[in-house]
Amino acid sequence: MDANKPETITVKIRTPIHLLATGPQTACDIWNRHYPVGTPVTATKDKGEKVETVTRSAAEVMGGHTAVIWLEGISGAYLLSRVIGRQQAEEMFANKQFATLEGLKRAAVKLKRAEGISHSAALEEIARDAGFANYSDALQAYKKGQS
Repeated sequence: MDANKPETITVKIRTPIHLLATGPQTACDIWNRHYPVGTPVTATKDKGEKVETVTRSAAEVMGGHTAVIWLEGISGAYLLSRVIGRQQAEEMFANKQFATLEGLKRAAVKLKRAEGISHSAALEEIARDAGFANYSDALQAYKKGQS
């Protein structure tokens, strides 16, 4: 590698969880390159409630170990893993791969194979990606036809 050229890292941001797998500082650096202050985002609160807001700071590492960001209308720092850019969310679900419960399950199987995680962990992650608090909530919503 040429010593004068900076190293280039390419990371596909599929979900906030995948972004954080790169480490907190790299996650913040990547987030800040893609999402400037004032970006419309959706934050997921503790009980799964979605809040539409905008960023009021750049992402940063708090305490040397946690990627956080400050958001309009929410006091204190918020975990970056619970924030997704609205444009990113729209792109993720534009193909409607989660239009059915079977689609959600197929996506979980693909994630399981790609990342070597357990099937239940993949179901939980894909359910969160689809906007549910967890897989159980997704299952109930799909069965009620509220997906």
